Amino acid sequence: MVLTVDRRVRRFYVAILLLSVAEVALLGALAFALARLGPALPPDFPVALALAACGAAFGAGLVALVLATVAALHSHRTLGATRSILDALRALREGRDPGPVRLRPGDALLDLAEELNALAERLRGAKGARS
Repeated sequence: MVLTVDRRVRRFYVAILLLSVAEVALLGALAFALARLGPALPPDFPVALALAACGAAFGAGLVALVLATVAALHSHRTLGATRSILDALRALREGRDPGPVRLRPGDALLDLAEELNALAERLRGAKGARS
C-alpha cells in the first residue's frame, strides 16, 4: 500500500490555501476601492451594503485561510507519522529489522510509534534467543 493520498491531500490543501489568499486579496482590494470611491459614486449606490458584503466575504476568506492552514499542518503531522509506521510494519512483516521508528516532535501517533518500537525490540530479543 502506497500513501498516494499524501500527495492528493497536499494538493487539495495548497489549492484551498491559494484560493483563500486570492479571495482575501480580491475582496480586500474591492472593499478598499469602494471606500475610496464612495464620495464619487451616485447617491443611490448602496456603498454601505457593498462594504458590508465585502467585509463578510473577506471574513469568510480569512476563516477559510486559517482552516486550510490548520488542516494542512494536521495532515502533515499525521501522514508523515503514518508513512514511518507503515514502513516499519512492512519491514516486520517481511522479517526485517525496521530499526526504531523516529517521529518528529509534535507528530501525531507518537504513542503508537513507541509501542511499535517496543514490539520490534521484543521480537529482536525473541529472535536472538532462538539463534
